[in-house]
Amino acid sequence: MIAQSRKDADSYITIPCAFSDGGAVFTLDLHQYADRMVDVDTIWDLSLSIPGNLTVTGEAHRLRLGRFGDEIMQRKHIHVYPKRTVTTAEGRSVTFNPYYTDSNYLSLGLKSAS
Repeated sequence: MIAQSRKDADSYITIPCAFSDGGAVFTLDLHQYADRMVDVDTIWDLSLSIPGNLTVTGEAHRLRLGRFGDEIMQRKHIHVYPKRTVTTAEGRSVTFNPYYTDSNYLSLGLKSAS
């Protein structure tokens, strides 16, 4: 899984992910990553990096996480996740807010809570 800075294309964080039975499972540990993330940017777009050995073509792909294929055209204002605050490994309070973009992709907003 990749968290990509929206304002700096060279800034990204790779999060370990397990593939099994056609699905993917990952945990974005904000206690571990939030200090670095909030220092670089306040918005991070989430995507899944699919290795070539798991694709039909044998080529690796990057797939933006989102939700599609139902009757909701724009879920940004319908599926609202609560903001939460974590204390990072460096002892900082960081507020995070997962949200859907206008295009129904999943992103993560971060800011220092101090």
